[in-house]
Amino acid sequence: MVVTPAGAGSVYADKTASGGAALGLWTTAQATTNISLSAPATALSIRAKGQLCKGAPTMTVAIDGKATSPTAVSTTSWADYSMTVALQAGTHTLSVAFTNPYRKGNCSRALGLDRVTVQTGGTSGAGAVLDDFVGAAGTQPSSQYWDYDTGQWNSNGQLQNYTNSTQNIRLDGNGNLIIQALKTSTGYTSGRLVTRGKVNMVYGTMSARIKMPSGKGISPAFWLLGSNVDTVGWPQCGEIDLMELPKLATYYYTTLHGPWVQRPAGASADYMIGTQGPIADLSTDFHTYWVRRSAGQVVIGIDNTTLGTYTKAMLTSNQQWVFDDQPMYAILNISVGDNSSGQPDATTPWPATMLVDWFRFDPA
Repeated sequence: MVVTPAGAGSVYADKTASGGAALGLWTTAQATTNISLSAPATALSIRAKGQLCKGAPTMTVAIDGKATSPTAVSTTSWADYSMTVALQAGTHTLSVAFTNPYRKGNCSRALGLDRVTVQTGGTSGAGAVLDDFVGAAGTQPSSQYWDYDTGQWNSNGQLQNYTNSTQNIRLDGNGNLIIQALKTSTGYTSGRLVTRGKVNMVYGTMSARIKMPSGKGISPAFWLLGSNVDTVGWPQCGEIDLMELPKLATYYYTTLHGPWVQRPAGASADYMIGTQGPIADLSTDFHTYWVRRSAGQVVIGIDNTTLGTYTKAMLTSNQQWVFDDQPMYAILNISVGDNSSGQPDATTPWPATMLVDWFRFDPA
């Protein structure tokens, strides 16, 4: 690795490191190297340890200039810090930034780096999908994977008109997908991308790395809908909400919606099981949102944290589990002014922007 500025770090002997030596970063520094991949990569691991003093050192990993969330290296022995990635074959630039050094007397905070390990091959299997949104700025996402829902779709009091315009959905030219909700002179427009008829998930893991918008009346979501919705209707098709943020980006919902065997008097058409609660602001950085489906179980999470595990055994005898052997397609959208998020007001930022770094599906 090349360290900048020069002198901010050095290689030192360490018999516990994998090669008998490690790279130490002593002051504010960035260590950079190139990674050559012969096949797509699905995960990356950095072996690191910290020298602790009044807190742990923090490392921020960036791949091709895109930074992940800072990670506290709170162990004084070597440990692997792993992250999900979606890298195509070729050469990529990896950097590790150390930004919180401290030194006073015999007390110092420093970061040690041992090795970088890349896991390849996970996106090359039959039925696997990876879209890292490479393309010219202002162009539409790949029609191989994506289609558009357009029109009012004004259920739950929503105000937006979904379009297929590049004003609402486009690539940014830097490897990101942009979905934007706009306030216009005649109302609100937004984007709703779907993989319907193109990417259907049964068992496996579906995930996306997203930076969410936030604002009064803004409700971004990443969710799945049963592919048979047009024939059996909702909620018989089933719905899995990986992430909904109707109350700003600091309060989350993950939910499964399914049908009743016999709808109770006064009940809504669907039953719901899920989790909700406060969360660190999801609009300040990218996070990986994922769902893992297997027979009788749906697990939903963010980054390395599981938010909810839902099983067929959790249901009552009057609730139908419709999530086994059920193809489902993905939806990415921003709704405006629904019953949960309320109406936009003077504090609402426009445009409201969702950035998607990558989308992937790895079948079981």
